[in-house]
Amino acid sequence: MNCREFVEFLMAYLDGTLDAREREIFEAHMVDCPSCETYLDTYRDTIRLGRQCLCDPDGPVHDDVPEELVAAILAARAQPGSPARHAGWLSQLAARLADTLRRR
Repeated sequence: MNCREFVEFLMAYLDGTLDAREREIFEAHMVDCPSCETYLDTYRDTIRLGRQCLCDPDGPVHDDVPEELVAAILAARAQPGSPARHAGWLSQLAARLADTLRRR
């Protein structure tokens, strides 16, 4: 597995829908590629922080949520059109969160 394939299988891994062999290959790649392991951790953080932002859209934002993430989510929510049009927004948020966390 290469890094591009890793990203393609990421959601299935997190959803638990990879079969045993695919999961084994996915996890073996993480052992050999610390960058992908970090990417997975950042992706998980993005999902967690995104859920914190969205559980009460009008409520206060948790202190752990970076301003850049809040701005990106609000911008994505404000876009017209179907949610499918914005399928890549979570990856963009993950990248922004990774940058923010590196700066802290």
